Amino acid sequence: MAKPGSKTRPSAEEAAAPRASEELPAQAGQSDTADVQAQADATGGAPIAPPAPTSLGGPAAGEFLDASPTYIERVDAMLKAEEAKIRAQFPAWAAAIDAWQAKGGDQAPTGVRVISRREGFRRAGMAHSCQPTAHPIEAFGTPELLEALFGEPNLAVELV
Repeated sequence: MAKPGSKTRPSAEEAAAPRASEELPAQAGQSDTADVQAQADATGGAPIAPPAPTSLGGPAAGEFLDASPTYIERVDAMLKAEEAKIRAQFPAWAAAIDAWQAKGGDQAPTGVRVISRREGFRRAGMAHSCQPTAHPIEAFGTPELLEALFGEPNLAVELV
């Protein structure tokens, strides 16, 4: 063990390692010393690390560019399963959408026309008239209210 104040000879590994005051030569793919120093000065001397990769749970980069038939078939199967659930939950509304499409409705309907069999009959949060009355679809707010409206036998309802 060396005495305090005495000088010891550095090991071969210590001698080969660059000192903090020495500049490191730039390596392929790395910034030169001036760029590294400028980045260190900009961050207050904090080490600079590349940004961490993020994942949003979606497909990997480029996956949509090379969508295989099996990937498309899986997505199609999922959509069909969801459609079947929605049709089972909202059968009257689904039937109205089918009728709209059968009449050549290429664009999405924006409203509903309602005619009540009894003046003032209430359904889906509002009183309905015996006269044809158009309402924006948004006036009913939820699929459940639209299902109640389309499924009510005392009302004649159509998409417009």
